[in-house]
Amino acid sequence: MRFRWVELRDFRNHRATELPDLPEGLLVAVGANGEGKTNLLEGMYYALALASPRSASTGPLVREGAAAAYVRAEVDSAAGRVLVEIEIPRERASRVHVDRSPVRRKRELRRRVRGVFFGPEDLEVVRGDPAARRGFLDQAVAALWPLREGLAPAYERVLRQRNRLLKEWEGRGAPPALAAWDAELVAAGAA
Repeated sequence: MRFRWVELRDFRNHRATELPDLPEGLLVAVGANGEGKTNLLEGMYYALALASPRSASTGPLVREGAAAAYVRAEVDSAAGRVLVEIEIPRERASRVHVDRSPVRRKRELRRRVRGVFFGPEDLEVVRGDPAARRGFLDQAVAALWPLREGLAPAYERVLRQRNRLLKEWEGRGAPPALAAWDAELVAAGAA
């Protein structure tokens, strides 16, 4: 996958940033602290995933004083050349167009373009708790196989229910329902 060009308007600290004609190969963003290098990468990732790796809501993505942020990019991917245009209002749902057609679900975009974000906050993936590594791998799997995006949450849900059963069991031996939860866990994990 390759970005051909990127445009950010009112995205975080980028009032109007255009990167036309991006070359193939490795790209390096260089600048002083606070100039928006990570924000630029976040905007590029937003064009691929319709989500921010750094914020759960869209409000912080919109530059102070602006009503909405805009991310536009053209990407060469396995699905061919793809134009992504996103309007990110401060409080409403984002409006997304792929090749000038509206998109309703993230999955529709992820079938065309894919990416994984690794930023300064993600150093915990390397240094920290195994849960951070699992989360990063879940994100990568969702990017590579969009139709499997719901499998990790399904597995986690079954695991939580099985663990709750074990924690609350006060009898001797295994709880009567454990075999059923084990079977569910194996099925969800194998998927």
